[in-house]
Amino acid sequence: MHRRTFTRLSIASLLCAPHLAQARKPQSVTIVGAGSAGLTAGYHLAKAGIEVQILEASKNWGGRVKRFKGLGDMPLDLGAEWIHDDPNIFGRMIGQGPTDLGIRTINYRPQTYKFWHNNRLNKFNALRNFYQEVKFLDTTWYGFFERFMLPTVAQNISFGAQVTHVAEQGNRLSLRLKDGRSLDTDKILVTVPISVLKRGQISFSKNLTPPNLTALKDVDFGSGFKAFLQFSERFYPDMLFEGARSSILADTWAEKSTMTQSLANQRAKTSLDCSRSRRNRHAVRLLTTPIW
Repeated sequence: MHRRTFTRLSIASLLCAPHLAQARKPQSVTIVGAGSAGLTAGYHLAKAGIEVQILEASKNWGGRVKRFKGLGDMPLDLGAEWIHDDPNIFGRMIGQGPTDLGIRTINYRPQTYKFWHNNRLNKFNALRNFYQEVKFLDTTWYGFFERFMLPTVAQNISFGAQVTHVAEQGNRLSLRLKDGRSLDTDKILVTVPISVLKRGQISFSKNLTPPNLTALKDVDFGSGFKAFLQFSERFYPDMLFEGARSSILADTWAEKSTMTQSLANQRAKTSLDCSRSRRNRHAVRLLTTPIW
């Protein structure tokens, strides 16, 4: 089961159970995870007047949403990058209707494509007629959350609070933390990465075990990293993929191989006819960072 399939089934389950949306308004909600999902949920709950507490295991908010400054003339998304929607999604995300909130974006339409396959580098520029993406111009997803959502929930985030177990406590719910503390709340919203649940890092009492927890084991969600390289002159295409042309149509975790991933491959460097001395002259700085 792929991530997209799992997400569609989860949404369908909610639509088929309207009583969930009509449940009694809780007095307090504890959110596990201060990533994009946790921040968004906390923002809307706080706006609705509900007492919110967000527990984050790490020392930073954002989860896979990260930002780096210092390489080039604009901030870089080290984690989530793509918008995958019309810029009006920004306003809808914070409950202000379809508006771009003044955030500047660009219509990114790559013009040159190459595929590294069977020890050959092949051009396929026909893709320029089929693909375009909306991208941030001078900010990032991290900047979006920092500007529009964080101010509302910043004081409600507890860092270094790793939840290990969720259980019933009378008419309320209880969370056990790794440091031995226990917290009570009316409702709990778990927004941690799928990988955390797959590894069983958070356990649930029998009556609270999510019915789709077993299905999570079949969700294909790989690991990866981003590498940013800065060169004094350009010698590479807009998009460089590893694999056959048909690979870009695959609905899997490895459906795309980024330019930097391919550049890290020695064969791709050689196929670009870039000598060692030229590579040394062009490669100014290399940054790699794991995003999960």
